Order: sequence, then structure tokens, then C-alpha cells
Amino acid sequence: MSINIQQTTEADWLDLKKIRLHSLLESPHAFGLSYEAASAFTDAQWQDGAGNRTLPMYFIARDEGNPIGLIGGVKAGNDFNLIAMWVAPSHRGLGVGRSLVAKVLTVAASCGESEVSLLVSPLNKTACALYERMGFCFTPHFDALESDPKIMLQHMLAKLEMEGASS
Repeated sequence: MSINIQQTTEADWLDLKKIRLHSLLESPHAFGLSYEAASAFTDAQWQDGAGNRTLPMYFIARDEGNPIGLIGGVKAGNDFNLIAMWVAPSHRGLGVGRSLVAKVLTVAASCGESEVSLLVSPLNKTACALYERMGFCFTPHFDALESDPKIMLQHMLAKLEMEGASS
């Protein structure tokens, strides 16, 4: 297994489309975006997303060139959010999720962000445990899942180490 994580470019649009749609089919209650909404995107919209002309920025994990994981990062107002985290079932438990989250945390820190937030279902124990191992803590705030408002997501927050910060 040789895992490589790269930020997407316009040339990656088809891989982004395939893995994002696959993630939405495989884990429909984990994301605010529905498969139906995403499948209606035009090729030009996927190209813009992969080429980082629109938010969020995406990173794809590949094993021997095959896309096996996805994560996004987006600056929204004063917040930097981790979104769209997904790893193919065949590669779960192998550290791919940890590597994807670490990539977004590194990018956020390099952009001068002091914290990263995310939303997760507290019922998704595996994801919650991963995020806690990566330094995220639950906050008391909840939001309804956009694609299924019956599902409540809890906010998690990670404080980032700032280079040159005094202790």
C-alpha cells in the first residue's frame, strides 16, 4: 500500500466526481450534500471544484493511483471547516483518515488559522474517535444535517499550534 494525498487540480475533476458521488452513496447520512444534488452538478462545476476556483479545496488520497479517500477544507467567514471526510471501506482502519485530517490541519495552520471546526454525528463513533485522536473536542453546539434534518450533528473544534507562538 502506497498512500499519496494531493490537493486536487482541474485535471482531477473526474476522480473528484467519482469518489464524491461514491462517498455520498456509501454514507448518505454523513454529509450535508445529497447524492441527488451532487449528481446534478455539471462537468464544468466538477472541474471548477477540483481546480479550486470555487470553495472548498479538496484533497484526494490515492493508493497506487486509485482514489480511496477524500477530504475538504473551506474558509467560511471567521471559521475554517473540515468537510467531506470519507475513506473507502477497503482502506478504513489503515491510517488513511488520520492522514487526510492531518493534511487539512496542516493546510489550515499554514494559512494562519488558529482552529478548525467540523460537524459529525455523535452516533458515528469511529469518526468521533478519529477526530478526538486528532485533537478535536466536542462543543455543546448542534446543527441539523442539511440533507436529512432529522439527524443532528455536533460541532467539534481543534485548536492549532501556531508557529512561533510562545508557550
